[in-house]
Amino acid sequence: MGIDARQSAHRPSGNMDEVMRMRPSAMGASLFTPLNGTRKHETKKTNLNKTLTSMQEMAKSTPSVLAALPAFSFQGAHFWQTQNTFLKEFETFSTAWFKRRYEGTQTALDASKQLAEDTMGNPATAMGILADWQSHSMERLAEDAKDYMAMMTACAALTTANEVEAVEESGESAKRATKSAKSNPV
Repeated sequence: MGIDARQSAHRPSGNMDEVMRMRPSAMGASLFTPLNGTRKHETKKTNLNKTLTSMQEMAKSTPSVLAALPAFSFQGAHFWQTQNTFLKEFETFSTAWFKRRYEGTQTALDASKQLAEDTMGNPATAMGILADWQSHSMERLAEDAKDYMAMMTACAALTTANEVEAVEESGESAKRATKSAKSNPV
């Protein structure tokens, strides 16, 4: 048996079943031995110890997290109130926007019909129809911009007001929690 024959005896042919049946020694021991010399179970044990230590640290901090929950509940409530109002504002804006798009489509259709029927050989009439349609389109775009700015202004004002309220309520709640924690001996 030559060198090539010995090397190919330890090399899988590419068939996955053949690779899975091979002995570890045929595949090379270095594939199963970590570089740092530790065994698999030692690494798992170290990782388990780190995990347990982390869990113990989290458990130690749990009372302080639970004490802070009432303060955070105000912020959560304000967040969802703000989201609800945003959705109402967006709905109002989008309803008006779609109404204007529908009007724009109808006026474009009417203008197309007028151009086809009434302007044969009369460019001045065609220009008048197009100018009328375009001016109404620009009015709709101006309404879109105005409504958009009103929506964004209302949302920004609401966000600011809700954040201020949430911070104030959270501060008051934290003061009450601190007072009760100081008055109750452990």
